[in-house]
Amino acid sequence: MTLLKVLLFVSIVIVCFLSFLIHPEHEPHYIWEKIPVFEAIFGFVGCIVLIIFSKVLGHYFLEKQENYYDYD
Repeated sequence: MTLLKVLLFVSIVIVCFLSFLIHPEHEPHYIWEKIPVFEAIFGFVGCIVLIIFSKVLGHYFLEKQENYYDYD
């Protein structure tokens, strides 16, 4: 693994660990604000869903057949 990937994973682990230790100053208004690391998980899942959706959209609607421009 490259140094950049190692630094990325280490920083993710540190941020997730700190979210268990540091509590927000305000009272949570919603139930998901009580869950530690929810924002990180929600963002990661959202990115994965967006990537899969765009790949499916591109495959079924944007790709053309191999002989699309052949008029023979």
